[in-house]
Amino acid sequence: MRWSLFFGDNMSNKRIYLLFVCLVSTLGGFLFGYDTAVISGTLAFVRTQFNMNALLEGWFVGSALLGCIAGVSFTGFITDFFGRKKALLLSAVFLAVSAIGCMLAKSLTALIGYRLLGGVGVGIASMLSPLYISEISPPLIRGRMVSLYQFAITLGILSAYFANAKILSFGQTVSADSGLWTWVLSSEVWRGMFGAEIVPAVLFFLLLFFVPESPRWLMAKNKRDRAKEVLLKFVSKEAAAKEVDDIQQVLSEETGDWRQLFRPGIRLAMFIGISLAVLSQLTGINAIIYYGPKIFEIAGFTTGGSLGSQVIIGVINVLFTLIAIWKIDHLGRRVLLMAGCTGMLISHLLIGV
Repeated sequence: MRWSLFFGDNMSNKRIYLLFVCLVSTLGGFLFGYDTAVISGTLAFVRTQFNMNALLEGWFVGSALLGCIAGVSFTGFITDFFGRKKALLLSAVFLAVSAIGCMLAKSLTALIGYRLLGGVGVGIASMLSPLYISEISPPLIRGRMVSLYQFAITLGILSAYFANAKILSFGQTVSADSGLWTWVLSSEVWRGMFGAEIVPAVLFFLLLFFVPESPRWLMAKNKRDRAKEVLLKFVSKEAAAKEVDDIQQVLSEETGDWRQLFRPGIRLAMFIGISLAVLSQLTGINAIIYYGPKIFEIAGFTTGGSLGSQVIIGVINVLFTLIAIWKIDHLGRRVLLMAGCTGMLISHLLIGV
């Protein structure tokens, strides 16, 4: 009964279309994960080829993150002016160009430049994909739909590890010649690792043409009829009318400025939220995501073995993300957050030992 109130008589078709739209948007999360993790497999080869010292190595790894910061910083202005869909299309273009550029880069400067561009694309996608899903999805299933984004990130990380290992293995079987195929997949195998991202980036770009604009953005631009038309693709007439009214009410109540963030009560909540976000990254798995193969090689693994070990890490990452999605409403955010932080502390201590 609850489902029929939201979706109406055409419930099955509307739910399928909603799932399709949300999955297209989660490709932004998939590319986020892939672009973040692919660097781990390329690092040893790029370091050797361009004779990088520790400083250049850190700059090569961190360049995409700097681009990500830049992308996040101006995404709000772009999406408010042009809309969510166009901004996501821009993200897909940046990621595709970055993948092609990294694959064909002739110098370290060009390679880092394209990594910066890819980081901008990741920054846009990381901010907009979950926002778009939340604005498209009916309240009843909004949390589940948004959680797909986090799952897509871990799946992207796993796919990058798997692609790196398979491309390295495949490159060892490619016959030697002077063609592009050998250059990308064998003699300079790191190029193939970067180039593999072209496929999901182009797919993301093409599929975005089949999704609608966010109804909330349309309402903010005084396009009430178009917003309702979009909502009717997902929910019943009654639910669409109610959602339009709810959005209108929320928009009419949006007042204030930056100074409100620093008022008592809000200030403490903001500090705690930012601290949790920052500390979970600083103390989390990022060091393993970026430098895992190097850590494994120092520990005595071969290059192929270290990349294979990264695949195992990616599988565990995906598995526990699914467990978190499954149990988050039952156990609560705080319990899972404390369990995750405890696990990170113990694992890093063991790695250090």
